[in-house]
Amino acid sequence: MTVSPNPPPAPPSTVRRVWRWPWLQVLVYLLALWVVWRLLVHLHPLVLSVAVAYLIAHLANPLLVRLEARRVPRPVGIALLVATLLAVLSGVLPLMGTVLKEVQLLGRQLPTLTGNLETIAHGLVQRFPVLRGAQAQLDSWIQTLPNQLSAELGALLSPKGALVSGVVGAAGWIGRAFVTLIISVYMMAIYPSMGPFLLRLLPVRFQPLAQDISEHVSRAVGGYFRGQLTVAVIMGVIIGVGLSLLGLPSALAIGFLAALLNIVPYLGVILSVIPALLLALPFGLLKVAAVAALFVGANQLEGHVIAPRVVSQNTHLSSLAVLLSILFGVELFGLMGAVVAVPTVAALKSLLDAYYYRSPSYRAQPAAGRREEGPPGPADPGAPPPGPGGVAQG
Repeated sequence: MTVSPNPPPAPPSTVRRVWRWPWLQVLVYLLALWVVWRLLVHLHPLVLSVAVAYLIAHLANPLLVRLEARRVPRPVGIALLVATLLAVLSGVLPLMGTVLKEVQLLGRQLPTLTGNLETIAHGLVQRFPVLRGAQAQLDSWIQTLPNQLSAELGALLSPKGALVSGVVGAAGWIGRAFVTLIISVYMMAIYPSMGPFLLRLLPVRFQPLAQDISEHVSRAVGGYFRGQLTVAVIMGVIIGVGLSLLGLPSALAIGFLAALLNIVPYLGVILSVIPALLLALPFGLLKVAAVAALFVGANQLEGHVIAPRVVSQNTHLSSLAVLLSILFGVELFGLMGAVVAVPTVAALKSLLDAYYYRSPSYRAQPAAGRREEGPPGPADPGAPPPGPGGVAQG
């Protein structure tokens, strides 16, 4: 009985033969990237809302886990977090309205303010005669200052001004923030099962590597935002309390503004000083100097004491690296680039520490005993002459 040989393998299909062409693979991958990019361009508001919602769920998950350890169900913990957030916002919005009223009051007080400036200028000229040559230019500048400031504030507060337009634009942002909050609530509820679900979408051989990378990125990004939120709260308290002690109106609102803007490192202190100085102008130059000194001290405290101990400890980035990351992020992608620059750099540094610096190619050492061969040196006159094959004769 003869055994029939194994049938020959079937030839590859036409699709497989064509797919083996490298240029076709490159073309298909580039086309797929272009389609994804076009979708992101058209859907970037939705993509941004989903990304922010996931970040909120990721930051809130450790607190929810702690509440669950104390026998507080996850839905109850989510409800407590949302209620706390709404309570904070309901207390802050009236303060922001107070700031707007104070700026309008400043516009009405401009003539009195410039009169005080003129009195101060004349007193300086009498005390320092060297300034008499600049008295005419100084008087001219003080006389034109009210009209210039009134025009600027009028343009700012008019129905078509930047402030009202910003409020109208903020209404759209509030609606988007509400949608983001709703998405984050659902993500907080299912967060423990989101990671395993996304991991199962990958091939099995890639799942351990993907899980390890996600843990490093999550630790770096989550550590940065938790640390920066802590810094923002501390700076908001310092500025709010400091301005209250100085007797400045709307001190708590400015402190909240500083904390809100300080999500981007160093930005809150720098931008919140502008309304603080405007509100301090009617109280005289001494009050303005005190407010400026408060913000300078807060900025130095943040840069040299608070941020290095909180943010740098979580991200292992120096203050210079944080500053350069923000500058490059703003230059490339604007305000959003400033927000994501530092966590992106922190995640890249974590991946470098975990994979590149521990890789055999990075840690490879030169072979022991290997020396570079150079040209032969001069022969030793006392050495015996070499024999056949280059072996010295005894």
